[in-house]
Amino acid sequence: MHVASPDEWRNWASLPGDVLCIILSKFPQTDILSGAGLACSPWRRRAKDEPLLWRHIDLRPDPWDEEHEEYCSWDELPLPAGWKAMARAALERSAGRCESFSNHVDADVLVYLTSRAPLLRNLCVTGWPYIDDGKLITETIKKLPLLERLVMSDGCFQIQLLNALLDHCHALSCWMSLNVGPRSGTGKSLLTREYRTAPSKTYVCRTRFWSDALPPETQ
Repeated sequence: MHVASPDEWRNWASLPGDVLCIILSKFPQTDILSGAGLACSPWRRRAKDEPLLWRHIDLRPDPWDEEHEEYCSWDELPLPAGWKAMARAALERSAGRCESFSNHVDADVLVYLTSRAPLLRNLCVTGWPYIDDGKLITETIKKLPLLERLVMSDGCFQIQLLNALLDHCHALSCWMSLNVGPRSGTGKSLLTREYRTAPSKTYVCRTRFWSDALPPETQ
C-alpha cells in the first residue's frame, strides 16, 4: 500500500472556497455547527459566512435507531442539547436567504425564524407551540407571505393560527397537520372555514379530533 510522503500531503485548509462549500454541504448541518465547521479557520469562515449553505436548514436528528435497528418518527426523537442555539445560529448564517426550515420549534424560535427568513417557502416543524397572544400569532404569520408548504407534527393548533394562515399566506398550497390537536374552537368550525375560504388548496389533517369533521373525499 502506498503511503503518501510529506511532499504529497494536501493542505485541506487551502482548498478553494467553492470546493469547501461542496464538502461542507455533505455534512449534516448539526455537525457543521458542532464540529465540522470548526476544523480550521478557512472551514470555520466558510461555514459561517456562506449563506447558500443555510438556504435549506434541516436540524432534525437522525431518525435511525441503532439499538433497535429501525427508524423513529421525528416527534419521538429526543431534542439534542443546544437545539435552540443551533436553530438561531443556522438562521443567522442564512443571512435572510433561508427558503426551507425543518426542526423543532418553540414560541421563541418561531418568532425568531419569521423575523430572519422572509423568503421561507417550506416549514416542517415538530412541537408547534401554543401561543396565548392572538396578536403575536398574526404578526408572526404575516412575516411569511411566500409560505407554500407547512407540515406540523406533535403540537398545539389554534383557530387564530388557521385564520392567520388563510388571511396572510396566500401562496400556501399544502398544509399537513399530524397528531396536532386544537386548543380552542372545534374541528368542524376550523375545517368549515378552511374549505370555504380555500377550496382549491391541499390540506391534510390527520388528527383523531378532526376525523368526524373531514369532508368525505379527504378521509
